[in-house]
Amino acid sequence: MLGEDCTAECTTATMKQTLSIMVWGGMSRDGVGHLQVLNGTVNAEKYVKDVLESKLLASARVIFGAD
Repeated sequence: MLGEDCTAECTTATMKQTLSIMVWGGMSRDGVGHLQVLNGTVNAEKYVKDVLESKLLASARVIFGAD
C-alpha cells in the first residue's frame, strides 16, 4: 500500500550510539568457569585486577577441581 513504509507497524526504533561490553570466561572439555563482565575501557591493570586476580584461579578450581 502506498505510504505503508512510514506506519508504526513497519518501522523500528534504532539507537545512534552503539553499546559494547567485554565479557571474559573460561572453559575446557571438563567444564566452564566463571563469567566476568568488564565495563568501560580495559587496560592491563584492570584486566589483571578484574580477571586474572579475581576470576582465573576460581575458574580453574571450578573446572579442574584444583586447590
